[in-house]
Amino acid sequence: MTKINNLKNMENKKIELPKYTPLHSIRLCCMECCDNNPHEVRKCPVIECSLHPYRLRKKTIPGSLLKAINKKCRDCGEGTAQAVRKCKITDCPIFHYRNGTSPKRKLAWAGKHPKHGFQKGHSLNIKKTCKKALK
Repeated sequence: MTKINNLKNMENKKIELPKYTPLHSIRLCCMECCDNNPHEVRKCPVIECSLHPYRLRKKTIPGSLLKAINKKCRDCGEGTAQAVRKCKITDCPIFHYRNGTSPKRKLAWAGKHPKHGFQKGHSLNIKKTCKKALK
């Protein structure tokens, strides 16, 4: 089975995994927005923000955290999925979740399916490997 911690992509660059959960990443993003002041995060008046319901690290409303992150990333960029995919702001707390998916979920799938997972010569495109597996 593939070791998940030491994976590399096609360019032999080490795959960087997120340090935090999506909920914690949202909190960090809100802290950056409010000048790292937790009291300001609690009082945040911007209810139009897609991350607003999750700013206190509590899932208070039903819905996907990853979809909320994706919506925030679209608002930050040009509003297109292509712009979100090409985002280069790697120090953003929600960067790893910007596409609306969790990289850890993709790696778990690759660990369960080593034939179609991250072996030498395979890319990070899980959708492509899923289609190959179904054929």
